Amino acid sequence: MHLRYYLDNEGNRIYTLKKASPEGKATLSAHPARFSPDDKYSRQRILVKTRFGILPTQLPAKELADVLNHLDVEFPTNTIISFRCKILKELLGTTRNERPHMTK
Repeated sequence: MHLRYYLDNEGNRIYTLKKASPEGKATLSAHPARFSPDDKYSRQRILVKTRFGILPTQLPAKELADVLNHLDVEFPTNTIISFRCKILKELLGTTRNERPHMTK
């Protein structure tokens, strides 16, 4: 038996051991996914991205700016990721408020 949960009408987690909520929807696992700091397949992942030219370091500056500007993730201001994104955006001359609209 594993601890599971479902969301009520207000968005609160209701914990249970059952596989389905009272509404009949499937419940979600309350246990975090396994994480291993030893990433066994990072070499292959980088190799494939390099082969197809989608490694972020291979993108032209304009495309890299578009990728950074269209990130919908907000990082806390004191994290190293936020600091690096800020530096990259400043180097590329764009900010989040100056988002170009992507057209395709």
